[in-house]
Amino acid sequence: MARVFNGVLHLTSAEMAKQKGGTQAMWSHYARTGKVPAVKWVDEIWYFNPEEVDKVGLKSNKYVGQAVNERV
Repeated sequence: MARVFNGVLHLTSAEMAKQKGGTQAMWSHYARTGKVPAVKWVDEIWYFNPEEVDKVGLKSNKYVGQAVNERV
């Protein structure tokens, strides 16, 4: 379930997977490793600002079904 932090809508890893591609586990992994800016709220769920993620330039690799860290 999306949340608003500081006036900006943040999406969960599951919602990011639906919107941007990849899997929920992949988005959580990127958040844990610091590859994507994310916020871990008190409910222990990662939340992402889609605009910040777009700035990083991650896109999913449609050919192998995995996400790769490619610059757009």
